[in-house]
Amino acid sequence: MKYCKTTTKHCQKCKTTEEPLHINSKNKHGNISYMCRTCNTERHKKYRQTEEGKEKTYKAIYKSISNMKYKQMARIKLNYHVRKGYIIRPDKCSICNLVAKVEGHHKDHLKPLEVMWVCRSCHCDLEKNVL
Repeated sequence: MKYCKTTTKHCQKCKTTEEPLHINSKNKHGNISYMCRTCNTERHKKYRQTEEGKEKTYKAIYKSISNMKYKQMARIKLNYHVRKGYIIRPDKCSICNLVAKVEGHHKDHLKPLEVMWVCRSCHCDLEKNVL
């Protein structure tokens, strides 16, 4: 008779189970290790400071801008209007009401001034179609 191991998902670095956990890697036995958003962000910041990280980040950004010019133009137009004071960036997220630095989420990039102001966490969830 085979027994199932019941394990809880936890961050491999800080051992927390509360934050949304992301799959970090799989080993040769198929075991999955997880990282919380905070630890994963910290790991990526360190990687982007290396020469390889800088090069890959630059290539990814250039490719994204080249392939999706309409998205880039929407960002540029929104940032211009925020800088000039025509659009005021709120202080809290429109989804979770967290008081933090908010980002503009475009539902339709062809309407660049129609944005939903959300925190980084909610923005990631919106982009992944979780919300």
